[in-house]
Amino acid sequence: MQFKTSSEYITIEEAMEWIDENRKEFGRYKRLEDYFLGRHDILSRHIEDPSKPNNKIICNLPSFAVGIRTGYFSGEPLTVTSEDENETNLMNNILEYNDIQDVNADLDEISSVYGHANLVMWLDEDGAIRMMPLKPTNSFVIYENSLKSEPVGAVIYNKYVKDDKDVMDVTLYNKDYIRHYHGDDKTQILIHEEQNFFNDIPVIEFLENNHRRGSFEDAISIVDAIEKISSSCVNEIEYFDNAYLALKGLNATDHQDIQD
Repeated sequence: MQFKTSSEYITIEEAMEWIDENRKEFGRYKRLEDYFLGRHDILSRHIEDPSKPNNKIICNLPSFAVGIRTGYFSGEPLTVTSEDENETNLMNNILEYNDIQDVNADLDEISSVYGHANLVMWLDEDGAIRMMPLKPTNSFVIYENSLKSEPVGAVIYNKYVKDDKDVMDVTLYNKDYIRHYHGDDKTQILIHEEQNFFNDIPVIEFLENNHRRGSFEDAISIVDAIEKISSSCVNEIEYFDNAYLALKGLNATDHQDIQD
């Protein structure tokens, strides 16, 4: 899902509305994550007769597809250069400090699974630039509603339970400030504000494709079909392997007769 606005500055009220919209995608994101991790629909298949075999064969093609896809795209180390040697050294020092190869691989995997991923940057206590990949389940970038479609804001949020209550932390990014809020689904209270030294939105969205669809999303129904057929075939084989011999009217039959 892409969020667009005509506002130059994003308010917490607007951010909360978009958080509600983003959370509507949870069902889809959860399904994509489950299929990537091998938690497929076949695992919940139920057979009424408990005496019959109920094999649940997992064919984790989604994980295989993501592994091939990310290995091809981000398996080789990134090379960053500039015409200015000092700039090249500065950038490479920043990237090396952040283990950019691992960050890039994580971004690639997240975008391949969910259809898109976000990279957030910040300054640590030593003034060094840090960066970390984020899932779209708790972060999103907001774009201006124009042909340029430039980013004008971003939101990172975390909902959890504390003292038996649902609470939420929200970080709202605008181009000149970063605001941190705490509250619940309805009310957010500003607890801290800081200057945005990047003078731009320090959250960058990476797309798997223009439709923000996972790399295996369109093949889930095929995976389901393969697993149903495979599981049913194994069930049939096991069912006939577990055949019973019934003896009727042979009252004198003893254990040795049955073994014979």
